[in-house]
Amino acid sequence: FVTATEDKFELVYRKKIINNKDGVEIMCIAEGLYPQPALNISVENIPERKIDNSTIKLRDDGLYNILLRVTLLDEDLPETTIVKCLLSISNALYNVSRKTVYYAGTFTTTSTTTTKLHRKMEIQTLDKSKSYDDAGNSAGYVSINLPLLSMQFAVLSIFHQ
Repeated sequence: FVTATEDKFELVYRKKIINNKDGVEIMCIAEGLYPQPALNISVENIPERKIDNSTIKLRDDGLYNILLRVTLLDEDLPETTIVKCLLSISNALYNVSRKTVYYAGTFTTTSTTTTKLHRKMEIQTLDKSKSYDDAGNSAGYVSINLPLLSMQFAVLSIFHQ
């Protein structure tokens, strides 16, 4: 029996406004698996819900990519909560997980904001053809790319003087 474990496995989140309230979109992403994998996101102190909105893609090389998204309101979460994503291939008895801590409310530290920016850029790189915003709005990505582009021009102008 042949299996291929993941090339990439990430658990990321981003702040999101849901019905005019603060919330979070949690995404679990795995790439390069065989046979077909499954993902499950669980949030500490929140009753398990059956979440079956995984996006599974069979690649040309016969391996699978999978993405699972969950959105939650901050008001439904404790101030600090542990989020876990379980990646499994049931036929192969293969299980691996990722955990992160989510802080409801606003970001207050530079390091957290930087991490959030880096994660958005990774998500953009993962699938440039698809916006992860339910409204199809890519404004978040534009706001990231413009400052980066400005910094690149500033650096280039320094070296070409």
